[in-house]
Amino acid sequence: FAVLGIILLRLAQSGLYAQGARLRSEQTTGTLEALLAGPSPAWKLVLAGSSYDMAQAGVSSVLTLALAMAVFGVRLSAGGLEAAIAIAAFLAATGFVVALGLALSAFTLVFKQAGAAIALGVAALSVLSGVYFPLSVLPAPVRIVGHAIPFTWGLEVLRAALLSGQARWGLLGALLGVDVLGLAIAVRLVDAAVRRCRRTGALGLY
Repeated sequence: FAVLGIILLRLAQSGLYAQGARLRSEQTTGTLEALLAGPSPAWKLVLAGSSYDMAQAGVSSVLTLALAMAVFGVRLSAGGLEAAIAIAAFLAATGFVVALGLALSAFTLVFKQAGAAIALGVAALSVLSGVYFPLSVLPAPVRIVGHAIPFTWGLEVLRAALLSGQARWGLLGALLGVDVLGLAIAVRLVDAAVRRCRRTGALGLY
């Protein structure tokens, strides 16, 4: 139970911190303005900067699961269909993390600091999404909030597929829908943040 939660949390940490850290580094070194002067959209540059960390987190997730199975005797109850659903859930959760990271990158562009917001977001996901323990042990109000977080849906689909051999098609479809909407909104936020910084002359400030 906890291993699958830790895997997705590691993905969230890498995605959120990598995007914010790369953007902040470009700000402090004075290269952000020159970087954004090119033809590529700002959101593509942010994603390109975090792609290595996301790929590394994906490989680390696979190795963590393999180690848990080899050393701690973790057993998965998944056939070919369930494994495919688990992969889809992992990718859908990645999409949610990417959208959230892009939104935080827009915050970084405008306010120059997003470290506290990122740390708070990761901490909230670890507690409210049932990473380490089931949401059923939380108080009712907190449990309601946890079930409303799309990251929780990805984790529930992943666990249902790999631990119980169940297909949670509804949650998976809802998560994919949130990904599409979230990415569209996040891209617009980044573009709006860049336009605002150019208009106010704050793009080169840190």
